[in-house]
Amino acid sequence: MKIVAYDSPRFKSLFNRLLNRFELGEDAVEKSVRKILDDVRKSGDPAVRKFTKKFDHLDLGKKDFRVTGARIRNAYSDVKPEVIESLKFAADRIRSFHRRQKQESWRYREGEVTLGQLIRPMERAGLYVPGGKAAYPSSLLMNAIPAQVAGVK
Repeated sequence: MKIVAYDSPRFKSLFNRLLNRFELGEDAVEKSVRKILDDVRKSGDPAVRKFTKKFDHLDLGKKDFRVTGARIRNAYSDVKPEVIESLKFAADRIRSFHRRQKQESWRYREGEVTLGQLIRPMERAGLYVPGGKAAYPSSLLMNAIPAQVAGVK
């Protein structure tokens, strides 16, 4: 670790670099992300496959795009039972928490006017769970379970 005195001529330069470290290249990152999102909006699944191959180094064929029940069942044999139990425990807690957040539709009449709120789940939800060098099953749990609790099929 370098120690730089507060009154040193270099301190201000180093300090400003530290403060602005997250702004470096922000325009380039935003431009890149915007291009990806536009491509996915325009091309749909083929664009998702392309970027999955580019960033995750995983080639998804059309039949591999959705994970089958058989593939999920087979994956259980690759995971230690205590890990599965931990994930089930986490899933139960996440589900319990989000059930408490779930809202219901309601309505009432005021004279000739009906007022209220209609709660309706989306038909489908797409989730991105990072892969690559590390697996984050918590990302899957924290995204999929609230959608399931809300009624997304």
